[in-house]
Amino acid sequence: MSRNIRLEITVGDEGTPCANPTDMLDALVEASGSFTDLYASDVAATAAGDCTLYGGHCVEELVRQLTEAAWKEQGSYVPVEAHCTDLDNLPYETLTSDEESYNAMVAALIEKEKSNE
Repeated sequence: MSRNIRLEITVGDEGTPCANPTDMLDALVEASGSFTDLYASDVAATAAGDCTLYGGHCVEELVRQLTEAAWKEQGSYVPVEAHCTDLDNLPYETLTSDEESYNAMVAALIEKEKSNE
């Protein structure tokens, strides 16, 4: 069974900057192979992309692997923050308009036309 996710991971912040954001992005891409959106600032590297987890792999395991790759690249501690969205189970709303809604709209339009005369 596979699971599709959107993962965004940021390494570094103002308090503990990433030593070399460009090299960090390379390390994250090498560790995951799934990142398509890459951003580097003076203090942080952010990588994002859609990933597919196979065979019982979990998000926590993927984030742990990426965190280890980031710390190895940095050579010391650097903060890592990950945001994950489950693409297979996105929240959604179903909105329906019934005949009562239609009749209310028509009545409102008629009333508006009468007030404009």
